Amino acid sequence: MTKRSKVGARSHQAVSADPQATEVEIRAMSRKNPIGALQHPNCPAALWWLLAGHHPAEAQACVLFELMTLENPEKWTAILETLENQKVLAATRQIKDQIAEQFKKLSKEDCRRFLADCAERVLPLFEAVYPTKTPRHAIEIARAYANGEASAAELRVARIVAEKVTDDAFANIMRVKHSAGACYAAMAASQVAAANPRPASVNPAANAMAQHTKAGDNRRSFDEHRLDEHAWQLRHLQTYLPGKVGGGFRFSEEEIKKAMVDAGGHPGNAAKSLGANVSTFRWYMKQYGVHTVPGLRGRWRDVKSPAEIAAVNQKISEGNKDRWGDLTPTQREARNQRTAETTQDAMSAATPAERAAWTEAAHQARWVNMPPAERAEAERRRVESMHRQFDSLSPTERAAWSAAIQKGWENRSDEQKENFSERMKAKFQALSPEEKQKALAAITARRRKKKKT
Repeated sequence: MTKRSKVGARSHQAVSADPQATEVEIRAMSRKNPIGALQHPNCPAALWWLLAGHHPAEAQACVLFELMTLENPEKWTAILETLENQKVLAATRQIKDQIAEQFKKLSKEDCRRFLADCAERVLPLFEAVYPTKTPRHAIEIARAYANGEASAAELRVARIVAEKVTDDAFANIMRVKHSAGACYAAMAASQVAAANPRPASVNPAANAMAQHTKAGDNRRSFDEHRLDEHAWQLRHLQTYLPGKVGGGFRFSEEEIKKAMVDAGGHPGNAAKSLGANVSTFRWYMKQYGVHTVPGLRGRWRDVKSPAEIAAVNQKISEGNKDRWGDLTPTQREARNQRTAETTQDAMSAATPAERAAWTEAAHQARWVNMPPAERAEAERRRVESMHRQFDSLSPTERAAWSAAIQKGWENRSDEQKENFSERMKAKFQALSPEEKQKALAAITARRRKKKKT
């Protein structure tokens, strides 16, 4: 049984039902039942306005609403304005959170370019008040640094000089007319040249534009004008992300396919050739249905000489080893998981023939690139595994297995049989003399064992 809530000697229900309840009882009830206190016909005016600010919808439905708003209409107007500002601030926070979330998906270079666009959009507000070109120079250096055309030292000097101009502008903000927007514009330019671009650097640009637009439209608040600028920033940020932008894509299907062909079907190298990160490039591959299947790799090998193919494969292998060595165990596990998922997606989209060709090509690539010692060890483990598996079978299962192998061999075409024989001969020739002797001895022992069974 739950204990009934009390107000003095009476419960909340009793106080709500009594139109002559005292002010003390109603105030005590408002702590746990504010809506009930707001709707009470004897609610004190000061308490009613306090509760109406927190619960405006319920206030409009209570019996005292018309009386209270008739006596003090300006108070109700202030409450509505506060609510509107709260909605605007909530929308602003939501947009800024979206900017921060999507900011993480960009490379540092694209982040800097995006911030440069935002700062350059409001830069005329500064140049209309102050004649110096220092903030514009900071933006130009930041763009050059993002493109690899400027050094970190040049970027640092540009930031320091732009911050000095920003400090001087804020120091004169009270003496120079219409300089608030100019100050924020200078701050936006200086933050573009920061060592590490941050999503919060879009705020000065939004403040600068809000100061400018509010001067020409006093009917809307500063927060509403700032919300408009943040909305523009979010839309502009979309141009740096994968997806439909301005009615199209950043990269066309032909560009993605050509990059894949030139890179030998390697998404990482193809992404580098287009100046995009790998995750963005894979997104485009998924959108256009481009997969790393043998078809693309085959076309690439058709136009390259064996020496060029070997050089590219060696470069890719060395780069992968270097990057893998720098990863932590957790990062390696995550990389393996992503690779497995990507491979699964590509395999599921390929035809059975492409899957078989892809599997065989991967096996051959691993075998050919193995050092002789590792190759011999892998072959030894494979043979031992087959022997263990064969020894664990019953005579009936062995006969069925042999029959299945024989049937599979008979179903192969002459060309397939010839290719298989050539591969076996190539593997045998790649062995050392000692390994060849061991292999021949194993084959002889297997044949003798087969005759006995």
